[in-house]
Amino acid sequence: MNDCSEQKNISILSWNVHDIMDQTLGSKTSLDDFCEILKKGMIFCLQETKAEVQLPQYLCFNQLRPKSRSGGLCIGVHRSISQKVQRIKCEYDDILAVSIPTAVTGLNKDVVLINVYDSPSNSSYKIRQIATGSDIDTIDHLLNILAQLDNKAVMLAGDFNARTGRLNAGRCIYDIGQKIGTQLHESYISSLTERASRDPVLNDRGKQLLDLLDSCNLAILNGATVGDIMGELTSFQYNGASVVDYMMASPEMRECVHNFKVMGLTQFSDHCPLICSLKPKCQFIDGDYLAQKYTNVPVNTQWLAETSPKVFQDTQEEPDYKKEFLEILHKECHSSEDVVTLNTILTDTLVKIGEKSGKKREPKRNTKKRMRPKNRWYDASCISLKRELNILAKKYGKNPTVSSVRLAYYS
Repeated sequence: MNDCSEQKNISILSWNVHDIMDQTLGSKTSLDDFCEILKKGMIFCLQETKAEVQLPQYLCFNQLRPKSRSGGLCIGVHRSISQKVQRIKCEYDDILAVSIPTAVTGLNKDVVLINVYDSPSNSSYKIRQIATGSDIDTIDHLLNILAQLDNKAVMLAGDFNARTGRLNAGRCIYDIGQKIGTQLHESYISSLTERASRDPVLNDRGKQLLDLLDSCNLAILNGATVGDIMGELTSFQYNGASVVDYMMASPEMRECVHNFKVMGLTQFSDHCPLICSLKPKCQFIDGDYLAQKYTNVPVNTQWLAETSPKVFQDTQEEPDYKKEFLEILHKECHSSEDVVTLNTILTDTLVKIGEKSGKKREPKRNTKKRMRPKNRWYDASCISLKRELNILAKKYGKNPTVSSVRLAYYS
């Protein structure tokens, strides 16, 4: 492995954000704390956005329900890899998919990432669709998409509003055993198909989801992966908490999963974000290394047009530097590493000569007045309250007649 490259984990975040627009604060993407959560993933999958999502560092693919203010999906891909990721055409409103090539993951096949939001069965959207005779079975739609994927690794993420208890799909486990050439013991298979979960409830939609996973050779990561050994709760509603948000993977994807975690509940949603870290087999350029390795010309030496060129030439004639140049001249290179090493030695030598040839810059004196230290009472909570008040002030200025905004500002 080269010094300037390393294997970096690719993190995928999934989160039901419960509307990207806040009634009081406006777009959540304008809030630093919200964006910091999204930036934990090189790729994020958002559900129930209800409007388009845009983030400067990410290429965002949005899918909204026509003539409806409910639902909504978004997949955001960091722009460092976005040129290689393509959206997959899908005719279903509650499913959004992208294709991630092997150049990003290092796998021997492309990865299809599918983001799903399946509204509760008793939601107004489902009831309205049933009344109009529309086909609303998201699981069946998802099965149709998975059936068309040939020789692809698959990662599913989303809010399925399905409770699967402590069960997992079984076929994926058998396939892993066959791949490593091991006859898995029956009790061991049972321990793998029964994952951990703090939500023991299994409902009808959960059974339907498990059937889909079993038939498509996928398995749930919640409660069955390092980082979530207890199967933490993901959704917190007025009538109780449950596990309805999942990330699921095919055998190829499970092999490169580094860890999976249910993050803490935040003020931005009643669902917890999920994050999965993958171990890629490809090399990524280390930006910190490049920043240290390829620095600018030294700024503490001033090049003088009248004297520096002559001094630069004369310094090269000094015995010590002549010896260094002769060693460089007679050094043999047998590989690309030798060429890089030789170039580094030559560059360092010329930089040292250049520093001797110019005039050293005098350090600038700091004439700025020292800032007075902040009062002890002005802590993080005060800063947060001040920011919220500024946001409310802007809203109050635009909508002075709206009683709810006026009340929030003066309270």
